[in-house]
Amino acid sequence: MFKGMPKIFWIGMGILYGWSFLFMILEMHIPGLPLMKFMGIPACYIYNCLIGLWLINILVAYLFFVFEEKREKKLEAKKKARESLASDDLSDDVRAGFNKLLDII
Repeated sequence: MFKGMPKIFWIGMGILYGWSFLFMILEMHIPGLPLMKFMGIPACYIYNCLIGLWLINILVAYLFFVFEEKREKKLEAKKKARESLASDDLSDDVRAGFNKLLDII
């Protein structure tokens, strides 16, 4: 199911779940952390509502967009290289070797 997922997906999930688990552990071990006052409001509103729900999700969405665009450009370059190779007059062994090299890259 997850075999073809891009690496940035796993990085994004690590950021989101890492943030959640970090503050879950901090709330378990620091007495009164969620209700401590920070700038006059409870701290949980800052690290959960503002940072956790807005800023981190916007950051992860931006990373997903940027890295997917880079991946699409890379795949397009590979496709063009394969098309130019197919139009050249090369032997089948050279063509197969070049395709394996493109797959590794």
